[in-house]
Amino acid sequence: MGIHICDDNPDYTREINFEFSKKVVEFGERLDIPTIYNSTSSVYGNQKNRALLKEDTPLPEPTDNYVKYKLLMEKHIKELSKKNPKFRIIVLRPATVCGLSPRMRLELLPNHFTYCAISKGVIKISEPKAYRAQIDIDDLVDSYFAIINKSEWPKLLYNLGHHNLKKSEVAKVIQSIFDSKTEPVGNLGDPRNLQIDSSAFYKNFDWQPKKSFEDTVKETGGWIKNNLPEIEGSNFSGIINSPIERWLKML
Repeated sequence: MGIHICDDNPDYTREINFEFSKKVVEFGERLDIPTIYNSTSSVYGNQKNRALLKEDTPLPEPTDNYVKYKLLMEKHIKELSKKNPKFRIIVLRPATVCGLSPRMRLELLPNHFTYCAISKGVIKISEPKAYRAQIDIDDLVDSYFAIINKSEWPKLLYNLGHHNLKKSEVAKVIQSIFDSKTEPVGNLGDPRNLQIDSSAFYKNFDWQPKKSFEDTVKETGGWIKNNLPEIEGSNFSGIINSPIERWLKML
């Protein structure tokens, strides 16, 4: 659940992003199951300077329900880990996840910009100089295996990203692959501006992301192009809510 839908549904957000997430983590602790929890790099909010943000960077007050409950989950996990040091759990703060996946979220910035370029021929950008950290879904999943294969997890909390790009830079990459133009728009109410330092994860797990941003855009855009009539004909619901078996046939 993203920022806007979380603010529109506060009770549902607490139930899913906090209460149910707590139950899953506590279940893992009770049965001694190693657990990976995805928080979010959105907890860093709108950073005014251009420094790469590390895991110990002071955090601003949450500006939305999405971040609020992610931070509450991080706090709960820290307390749980302190009470039971033997419980193997790791908290990731992933960058915005992009690329192809079953039931993918087309509204996430890299996927959304790619869709707009192909569908409308125009990428509308608010705050073009704002940075976003990004990572391909394939790299994110691959990082899980790096965690699983490591006998020791040195720290509880890690940033995990690959590309730190301005919104305008994201658009330029897409434009180099799919013919489109950019158009400025007013503030759309998403104040995030952040670059994350993921070097601690790379070092501790002897791992590096592999997918270039260009390859992510090509794969995502190719799929959108091939399935555009079905995507728009169902107002996205036919894609977002489709069974995985059906989605795989569309690739």
